[in-house]
Amino acid sequence: MPKIKQIKDSIVIVTGKEKYEENQRFQLSEDSTGIVLNASQNEAKLLVVGNTSKIKVNKIIKKIKTDVNVKTYEYYFGKIISPFGDVIHPTNFIKPKNPKLIGKSYINNPSPSILDRIKITEPLNTGITAIDSLIPIGKGQRELIIGDRFSGKTSLAISTIIHQKDNELYVIYVSIGQKRSSIKNQFSFLKQKNATKKLIYLYANADSPAEQFYAPKIGMAMAESIAYNGKDVLIVIDDLTKHANIYREISLSMGINPGREAYPTDIFYQHSSILERAGKFSAKYNNGSITCIPIVETVQNDVASLIPSNIISITDGQIFSSTKMFNKGLFPSINILYSVSRTGSLVQTKLMQLISKNLKKQYSSLFEISKFASMSIKINETFDEKIKQWDGINNLFIQYGYEGLTEKMMAVLITLFNKGKISNIKNSSEFSTAFRNYCNKDKIAKKVLSRINYKTIVEPKMIQQIETIFGPFVLAASNEYGDLISSNEYNILKGEL
Repeated sequence: MPKIKQIKDSIVIVTGKEKYEENQRFQLSEDSTGIVLNASQNEAKLLVVGNTSKIKVNKIIKKIKTDVNVKTYEYYFGKIISPFGDVIHPTNFIKPKNPKLIGKSYINNPSPSILDRIKITEPLNTGITAIDSLIPIGKGQRELIIGDRFSGKTSLAISTIIHQKDNELYVIYVSIGQKRSSIKNQFSFLKQKNATKKLIYLYANADSPAEQFYAPKIGMAMAESIAYNGKDVLIVIDDLTKHANIYREISLSMGINPGREAYPTDIFYQHSSILERAGKFSAKYNNGSITCIPIVETVQNDVASLIPSNIISITDGQIFSSTKMFNKGLFPSINILYSVSRTGSLVQTKLMQLISKNLKKQYSSLFEISKFASMSIKINETFDEKIKQWDGINNLFIQYGYEGLTEKMMAVLITLFNKGKISNIKNSSEFSTAFRNYCNKDKIAKKVLSRINYKTIVEPKMIQQIETIFGPFVLAASNEYGDLISSNEYNILKGEL
């Protein structure tokens, strides 16, 4: 029988002949168990789950007969749960006697082969104009959100989750090592936005190395159990930097020789084996999909350090969040020039392909010209016109709040930008909210939006209708009020009255 030889931080070393297996569990004390991470014929190193204070050296331990599969139950949706299936919030929740099982998957499930995957063609819309038009994400894609601390990375993920509330998409949000108060506030906000019905909020406690290490693997196993039933799943991992750091601590405690930046040499494998399980799957897996959005934190925008460079090489594109933009109060704080999606227009609808064509080229050329704007040098009328276009394209991409825009709303805005109509917006931080409210409340605006598709959007008649119906609203946003929209009405649209 194996017995405890040594306790070192969150690692317990046991000795004794036993058929040790990966992820096998042993009872260490009344309120703690150990999971096998590393083993030889006569010795094993276990990662502690629970309280270490009651674990005693030389105590004989017993193997626990547990199902190695991660089970996903229906009651998990709309709850904050721990990686090992305990409901954290609401605290008064009583587990049903016969819970409905959605599916189960192995914690270290191998990713489906290339032959079991199909082409990614469907969009996963975020409601963020800058992303959906220039950096599109497809169902089954792995798109990294990367940037320094306090640059709006989590906000981008939360906005994306909220935008899925009326879609047939299941969401798993994996929160690693955040404060309990922060995650409860975040979950309450998502609930307030009616975005928790199809959401599993997986929270790994900052005090538990085991929870932090296993959370992304368990989250991905849950995603598989849903996707392999023919559903579309979005999994957000916030964040893989904390996951890498906790794995470094665990590995050093086990005496594993460190590699570059003191991370264990298999850190690339740990992350790739998680992220490569995402994809769009064939009929063998009931045509389900897993879209993965991992988040990685950089220090002073250093993307050449080990973890950022590793994950950039694994994923299908990255969205760079900008600290400078965030500090200026600009949202979304996306560095468009550095961001890329390797699926590109293949995952966009025909409408979005058409309206966003050449938009990134326009942004790049206007960005170069904008550098001269701060010099206050009047060169010629063409230059002044380009500066106005730069103001317009910024107004197009600035979106405050967490409520997204539909593709048709974006089509209207891009058409107005192409016509030079949104360059004089006085308060761009309020513009997107007021515009969305106008589209949802004005009867004629609703009718025009309902007629928009990839065929009608290029017709002169539709462009004229857009200018006629949305023009007065844009004038109001430019502080040029008329009979159609007064100052009072515009303030109502902004939500101020």
